[in-house]
Amino acid sequence: MDPQTDFESALNDRFDKMVLEGSWPINVVRRHFNNTAMEELSNGNIKDWGKKLNVKFIGEDGVDSGGLTREFFSLLFETSPVFEDNGFSYNADLLEKKHYQLMGKATSMAILHGHPGPRNLNRTIVDIILENKEPEEIPECCIQNAEVKAAIEEISTATKETIGDVFERHSHLLEASGYKQLLSVSNRDRAIHTMKFYYCFYKYIPPMLQFIEGLKLHDMLLLLTKHGENGRALLCCDTKSTSMSDVLAFFVPKFSKSEHEKADEEMIVYNFGKFLKKVENGAISTDWVKMNSSEESLKEVTINLGDVLQALIGCRSLPRNIKSGEMEFDHLSNQLSYVNTCAPSIIFTRTKELVNYEKLEHHLICIIVEAEGFGLA
Repeated sequence: MDPQTDFESALNDRFDKMVLEGSWPINVVRRHFNNTAMEELSNGNIKDWGKKLNVKFIGEDGVDSGGLTREFFSLLFETSPVFEDNGFSYNADLLEKKHYQLMGKATSMAILHGHPGPRNLNRTIVDIILENKEPEEIPECCIQNAEVKAAIEEISTATKETIGDVFERHSHLLEASGYKQLLSVSNRDRAIHTMKFYYCFYKYIPPMLQFIEGLKLHDMLLLLTKHGENGRALLCCDTKSTSMSDVLAFFVPKFSKSEHEKADEEMIVYNFGKFLKKVENGAISTDWVKMNSSEESLKEVTINLGDVLQALIGCRSLPRNIKSGEMEFDHLSNQLSYVNTCAPSIIFTRTKELVNYEKLEHHLICIIVEAEGFGLA
């Protein structure tokens, strides 16, 4: 058995056991998503964490056959204050409530439910989690704090004449990181090293340890460590993004036997691919009203492939445990085309109209913008 098959088989075995244990009902309010979601997870007992999730968004139609669970985890990873700047936040209240541990457990559950993973941690942090060792160096890309980044830049370029002023400006950052010496040109490399490690690693050890503890649920940490590249793909923010070709290949058309209908269907498939290509190139923007905010706000949004997938399958990347979806055609309906995120499937209606690209683009934009998850990432 090759490593990829072995990894998938191990995940499927664990998920099958969860299904046998029954379902864990999770009820959330979308406009108060993070608070209600974390409360539901916090109230879960040991037995609950061994069951398959069954998610209900209160006030909305929809029976969870997988799509709502994927959307639940997508919103959880996108809105949680546990994550910040492709790493962890540092929040004493969240530590006390063990929210970082809860997020580790939620990550384990998400992966087992077929979600493509949070994918919002930088590679250095992921390597620490999976290899259990301190990094030898901190890459520049891991420094997300703008003030720290600016300080390091100034320190690295300071001269003998300016180093004193630079020290004055950034002494509070240096002191907080544990660097106690007077800054000079000769010791600035050590100062930069100390700042990098503190602000990108040491400061976040408590949240990281909680997250790692949660990731042990269902032996997920062991499994991700054993299959390192698979683990990195599920956790890393630099995971290869989904392409329009991936999305187009995922949705398999169910062509009619009628040659007359099939001719229209082939043009719809062609236009769908054209739409995805325009999205990939950042060529489609639309006005969008955020109805759930305290004040309705109109803004122009450039639609990306993550937005498309959020509307079509409930998460911003292709699900891990579903190899393909369906593209269906209803030649009789005059309703707006619609999707089933659980199947997952796209059902194109008004087929005579959709052979025209502009009509199909308008159809799809309506679906995406009206999807509850749009714009939350």
